[in-house]
Amino acid sequence: MPDEIEYEAELSLILSEMGKVEDLYELHRRLTETLNAMRAEGLPVPDDLVTLEASLAEGLTQVGGGEAEGS
Repeated sequence: MPDEIEYEAELSLILSEMGKVEDLYELHRRLTETLNAMRAEGLPVPDDLVTLEASLAEGLTQVGGGEAEGS
């Protein structure tokens, strides 16, 4: 089971790749996966990363056209 330092390292890696990553879906998936693992272990989740997670989700929904929402 990863400890808080390992989660911080993973989050740092994800954030450092933000400017380089071409696949925002993958970035969002990795961020959500890491934050969910932290939540499951009862570790504190930084508010700014929660905000980033929500912003990415909203942006991806808009990029996707929202057509799947009504289906």
